[in-house]
Amino acid sequence: MADLEYSVQDHIATILLNRPQRKNAFTLDMVDAWADALRRADPAVRAIVVTGAGGCLLLRGGPL
Repeated sequence: MADLEYSVQDHIATILLNRPQRKNAFTLDMVDAWADALRRADPAVRAIVVTGAGGCLLLRGGPL
């Protein structure tokens, strides 16, 4: 599984931060994957939901 997953269903995009063992802290690869997902997003997307794996959302600093 990737550290950042992007999916679309019913005009809603979901970005899943998938590093629960690290409290979903960002890496440089995740930043790149996020930017890439948004660049290639379908124009029909009406909303973007950001969530985190392991019951832990967001992001504390990252090991950059």
